[in-house]
Amino acid sequence: MRYEVTNVAIRVWRAPKLVSPLLEVIERISNAGGTLLSTNALLTSAAQLAEEHTLSAYDAAYMAAATQTGARS
Repeated sequence: MRYEVTNVAIRVWRAPKLVSPLLEVIERISNAGGTLLSTNALLTSAAQLAEEHTLSAYDAAYMAAATQTGARS
């Protein structure tokens, strides 16, 4: 998440000054339990979903995370 937000702020928005405040928000969300770490189990599941559904590993990781947490994918 941190890499993606940094990349979007710099490359898409052309607003490098936003990186630090955005990363602070991510830190607060993470400290409140609102993020999921990319574990071996999560990424293994994502790889299987990517192959099965012809998805990118990135998109399949969202599906795997939703499944792991019981959310709707």
